[in-house]
Amino acid sequence: MTRPDVQWERQPAAEQLVRELVDDFLSRCPEAATLARRMRDETGTRFIDWVDHVARPYNDPYVGRLIAAGFRWKEFENVDPRRRHSKRFTHPAAVVPFIDLIPASNELCVAIRVESVIDFAVSNGLNGPVFGEPLAPARWIEAVGRINDGVALLAAERNGINSYVPFAPTDYVKYAERLTHAERFRTRRREWDNEEAGFDALSALLDASIADLGTDITTRTFFAAEREYWQRRNRAAQFQKARQDRLGLGWANHDHHTYRSSRRHFARLIGLWEKLGFELRERFYAGAEAGWGAQICEHPECGIITFNDVDLSPDELVADFAHDPLPERHALGTVGLWRALHGVSILQAGMHHVECQFEFDAL
Repeated sequence: MTRPDVQWERQPAAEQLVRELVDDFLSRCPEAATLARRMRDETGTRFIDWVDHVARPYNDPYVGRLIAAGFRWKEFENVDPRRRHSKRFTHPAAVVPFIDLIPASNELCVAIRVESVIDFAVSNGLNGPVFGEPLAPARWIEAVGRINDGVALLAAERNGINSYVPFAPTDYVKYAERLTHAERFRTRRREWDNEEAGFDALSALLDASIADLGTDITTRTFFAAEREYWQRRNRAAQFQKARQDRLGLGWANHDHHTYRSSRRHFARLIGLWEKLGFELRERFYAGAEAGWGAQICEHPECGIITFNDVDLSPDELVADFAHDPLPERHALGTVGLWRALHGVSILQAGMHHVECQFEFDAL
């Protein structure tokens, strides 16, 4: 699916509402407020950027502002028996958490998204039950407080699913297949004399994983391996990851993953993302002086975004450069020079960068 006409605008009403909801929660949960301070002081990140969803009761005084702020809702059957017949509010034009309205009259809950609930539990001395099997599509743990007491902070782990389904049958999890394909992605050959052969080999790896696991879990597994490869070659990433791991957070604050490509192989790169179920979003152009542009892609279920950079001229921006072959050039632009130095991002070079959400001054 292509959405080149997406025009992102600021959503101040939605942002203000989410800030008020989170601040209200932090004022009622001292342990969560302490974690928020540690996030800023020790990792340079903001608590609100880690929030996965907020749960409030039906009769909450903030409810009347959700629609006015641009949120839209749908009923869904939550497998947690305490949250049957919940209403989920999402905002189609803003990067904000889910807002769940639940039947319980006294429940106030915020869940932060982490890469691994077990890492979060170990880092924070938690020994309570984890809801959801290992490698399940979604898992969570009560971090501080208890839902039954009315106020609770949860840590949520998502493994290729954007909906809230913490329990899954064992045959869906497919433990051995998950581990097998994760190993194949981590150890895949990246150095190729013939780049076409490299693309063919990667495409075959993705096909095999999709056949076993589907596109959603394959996407999550593949990008975990991509971040690992990038991190091993980036000392700043290693340092920041260690800071975030001390709180058990991992890279769950990633915003987008940036790949740089030759003109010759750009359509093949986009084809790999479409194979995984990514949708084409807006295009970006850095200007005639910079001489490069990007196609932005987003996975609707995993929430993973890629920026895909390539040398472009202004007239090519109006064409379907994501799919139509781009002719070779004798002169290299910004992206072409980077590629000549380091190689193709999807192969030997690794990602150009991973963009994460931070509190800039604190970082």
